[in-house]
Amino acid sequence: FGDRHRQAIALATRQAAQALGRTDIGSLAPGLRADIIVVDTNAPHLVPRYPRADAVYSLLAYSA
Repeated sequence: FGDRHRQAIALATRQAAQALGRTDIGSLAPGLRADIIVVDTNAPHLVPRYPRADAVYSLLAYSA
């Protein structure tokens, strides 16, 4: 796990908004426009799941 997975998620969210020059999107914060997704972690393609707290970044970057 680690920083590279966290960086992949940041590249797809905050840093993508910055690259587009958008200040109204990129994170969930008061006053910003928000899109949110719900990921069913019981789906077969999201196995295996690891118990480490930062494993969610790996799960999202590689499986979801």
